[in-house]
Amino acid sequence: MYSLRPGRCGVLCSMGSRKQITFDLSQDALRQRYPRKETAQDPQFFKRAYKDIQRFMESNGFERRQYSVYVSTEELTALDVAVLTQRMAEELPWLRHCVREITATNIGARHSLLGLLRDHAPPAELLPPVPKERPKKRKTQEQ
Repeated sequence: MYSLRPGRCGVLCSMGSRKQITFDLSQDALRQRYPRKETAQDPQFFKRAYKDIQRFMESNGFERRQYSVYVSTEELTALDVAVLTQRMAEELPWLRHCVREITATNIGARHSLLGLLRDHAPPAELLPPVPKERPKKRKTQEQ
């Protein structure tokens, strides 16, 4: 896993948390930009890009959750994510031309809801009530 934490880098080095990184790739751009071997006969050759991304992310401390969603196994700072993204662009040069969006999200506490879908889940009447209306935001002086 790659980590960069120099002594003085301000907010970029603080507030580490586990991260979720999500990719949205353009299929048309991949078709045009993803490296194709001359002997490749498969018209879906560009789908190998997803495997390249998976290998890169897993070798840098991420687990694949689904399709193009990866979660870090350890806490990272914003600087760690920025450096990781730059390294990915260097190792996968076609990516910068094919990505529509790439987002990083801080992950807080994680709770599995799977038990609520199982037969042994508590009946709905035993669960805490859900408010019918969302509480209204209080106005601050700036608003």
